[in-house]
Formats: sequence, C-alpha cells, structure tokens
Amino acid sequence: MRKVLTILLLFCTLQVLSAQSLEEFFGFPSPLRTVRENRIKWVYDIRFEYIFDNREYDLSQGRYSPSQTLHTASLTPLAGLQLTQSRSLSHKLMFGIDITKNMGEYPVTEADRSLVNWKMFDEILMYYRMQLQAGETEFLMTAGVFSRDEVDGKYTTAFISDYHDIIDNNLEGLLLQLKRPQSYYEIGCDWTGMIGSMRREQFLIFSYGQTQPLPWLSAGWRLSATHYANALEYGGVVDNILLEPFLKAGIPERKNWKELSMTLGWLQGAHQDRKRDTGIRFPGGLQMQADVQYRSLGANMLLYHGKTIMPFFDLIDSGGFQYGTDLYWGDPFYRLYAPDTYAHSHERGTYGRLEGFWQPHISDFLDLRLSCLVHFTGEMNSRSHCAGWQQKLSLFFSLDRRSSGRKTQPSGRTRLINGNRI
Repeated sequence: MRKVLTILLLFCTLQVLSAQSLEEFFGFPSPLRTVRENRIKWVYDIRFEYIFDNREYDLSQGRYSPSQTLHTASLTPLAGLQLTQSRSLSHKLMFGIDITKNMGEYPVTEADRSLVNWKMFDEILMYYRMQLQAGETEFLMTAGVFSRDEVDGKYTTAFISDYHDIIDNNLEGLLLQLKRPQSYYEIGCDWTGMIGSMRREQFLIFSYGQTQPLPWLSAGWRLSATHYANALEYGGVVDNILLEPFLKAGIPERKNWKELSMTLGWLQGAHQDRKRDTGIRFPGGLQMQADVQYRSLGANMLLYHGKTIMPFFDLIDSGGFQYGTDLYWGDPFYRLYAPDTYAHSHERGTYGRLEGFWQPHISDFLDLRLSCLVHFTGEMNSRSHCAGWQQKLSLFFSLDRRSSGRKTQPSGRTRLINGNRI
C-alpha cells in the first residue's frame, strides 16, 4: 500500500513541475499568458473558531464515549506569497500557526504557570497550493501541513468523528481536488503517524466524489483507508477500509429552503488484522440521511442498520494498547455493541443520530451554529434507546472565505482537551 502511495505522489509531483505535462494528463488547454507574467503579491488569512460542546452520555453509562464538556477557542493567522503565472495558473506558499486555548485549563504547579501561554502555540502550518482553471474545470493541489477546512468533501461521522477533528485539526500530506459546475472529486493522504518508540507508522487515504446528472438527483462515494503498521518495539499490521456509495435526492436550493434532501447509501467495510490472521472481514449495512433547512432553522437525521463497522475496536495489540479510536476514526457509536465489540461482530444493530440546529447567515466570513444532538442505539432483538445527547455552540470566522466566496461550515471542531479521549 505504501509503495502504491509513493508512486502516486511522485507521479503527481512530476506532473506539477511541468505545466504542459499537467495539461496533457488532464486534457486541459494551455493556459493563456498574461502581459505581466509571474506577478507576486503578499496574501494572508485569519481564522478563528470558538466551540462549546456539552456531552451527556450517562444514559449509556459511557460505554461508547465519556460525558464531558469541551470549551475552547482557536486562532490561526496565516501569511504567504501568491505567484500568478498566467490567467489560469497560480501558486501559493503559506505559513501559519494554530493558537489554541482550552477554557479553564490551568497549570498544575507554580513552576508551570509562566509557561501556560506558550503551551497555547499548538501546531505550525506550512503548505503549497496550486490552482489551475481551464474553462469550467478547476484543479487544485495542496501539499504540506494545512487545515482540514481545505477539504470540501462531505464525510459522515462514520468516517471521521468529532474526536478526530479535535486531535487532528490539520492534515499532513497531499490533497487533490477537481471541481466542475455539476460535479466535485477529491483524493487526499493524511500521514498520521511516523514510526517511533511506542508509535505506529500510520496513514489515511480518503476520497469523495459527487456528480449531479439531474437537478434533483446526485450520486457519489465516500472512502477512507487506514494503514496501521508497526512501532519500533512491536509489530502487527491492520487494514481498515470503509466505502459508501450513495444516491441523494432533493429539491434545488431556493430562497428560503436551503436544504430538503434524502441520502441513501451502503456502508461497506473491509478489515484485516494480519498478525492475528483474521482474514478479511466485510461487515456492512444500510445508511440513510435526511436533511432539511428552512431559512436559519434545520434538522438532520442519520440512521444506520447493519453489522458493526469497527470489529477490532476492543482488541489489544502486542504493545498492550487497545486499537480503539487510534484505528477507527468514526464515531464510537458505530460500534453498536459495547464494550465487547469483537464478540458481537457477526450480529446486526442500529445507530441513529438526530440534530436540530439554528444557523443564521451573519456574513460571508462569519457563521454561527447552535444545535442539539441526540444519539440512539439498538442491539439485535432489542428496542432502540437514547444513548446520550449534546448541546453545541460553534462560531467560525475566516477572511479567506470572504475573498474566495466559499461558504463557511461551522463544524464544532476544536482541539484535544487535556489529552482525554471523547
């Protein structure tokens, strides 16, 4: 898997180094040269996100996730250079830093008190971005360490949970995007672990695609593939692949109706623990999602019925660590059975998620979202019951969104709180 990824990244890099080769590869026409070629200018962006997320999961005795309150703010200033090579081709180099404050987090001892502000400097961002416009087709390539906000694919919580949004706010790797008026495609790689002491080599390949053949109908896919390899002290390779082809039907966006749609998909997993010689397991199930938004009020419902897509969640590796959320990046509620997921991996269960929200449009660069979520689980031959609920307030600000025209989507993403798992 690593060899295939290395060849892919090398090939894309060689194509980018030659504009003519890139145009031939994608079938784009040659970009028209401007009179003032290779213009350089300073560019900048400032992003701010505030999140309050109160999680009350006592109804399920914390079997899936513990109850806790997440309350944090993050600021990300970015600055760099933009080089305009032609009317259709531009390059950008950006540098920035995440500054994060977990509300109420104080130093444990007096000796740490002088360092508390320095601890807020979380992670350095540095990346290159190329943008190529050919008629109605736009191609983008982003490489380096960059914000997850650059990803435009819509992944459900089966693929990435709030927990991994919290601990992995940025991507470290490569993102390729292709945009057309009625379709969008992306593929990316996030290198999440370099082999080290008690640290596994690990990376994630993700992809999203959607095309709209009719004004009311679209089709697409979501994909994630995790390669969970060796640490220096112990070995054992685990593969975790999840694919969801889907169909979406809904009315086009109107003045007051922002969303009225129904999505039907099939979640198909492929999992293998090579050291345990489990063979490849193929659990799956039906997933349905309904979304409605009238003006600033909306609701969405997600329902999954099938086998657990996290069959190895409770297994312990040779280093003595549970696979858990290190291997499975989706919401732990998709385990369906807890705590012994492996023993019930052949059985079917149900997970439901219902959210109601208020999201007024304040401006092109600022969005606010207030929501309430309820989680339901139902094991085989038993009634569904409430497993817990959340109350969330999120605010997102970005200057770049105003200049680029991209819509803000406050996700409630924040950072790891005191090292606790969610």
